[in-house]
Amino acid sequence: MSAGAGTPTAPPGTGGMPMLLPVLAVVASVVVGVRGGLQGGISWIGAPLLVGASLGWMLLVRRLPDAGAEREDRSGDQRAAGDTRAARRGVLLPSIVLVAAAVIAGVIIVGALAGYL
Repeated sequence: MSAGAGTPTAPPGTGGMPMLLPVLAVVASVVVGVRGGLQGGISWIGAPLLVGASLGWMLLVRRLPDAGAEREDRSGDQRAAGDTRAARRGVLLPSIVLVAAAVIAGVIIVGALAGYL
């Protein structure tokens, strides 16, 4: 018999294929970026930018706490209205910088490969 919609279940695991897909996407984009950088032209600027953003992403992911451990720390406790404790924002700025760098690198590489730059 399966668990009903209202029955609590264990959180999903953090291993397996779904957790491997972001890593494969980053590796594939680095391969395309480096290949584009080897073509010459302005795309050589995008390749190191993309590699740097990818390395920064890997460091950021390694620095993040495990989601399961974070759930255990909260013990189901939700923040009450008017709670003035500081929210966790230490990951927001690096994430914005990495996404911006990756987007700029992608625009440069794709633009150069398409012949627009």
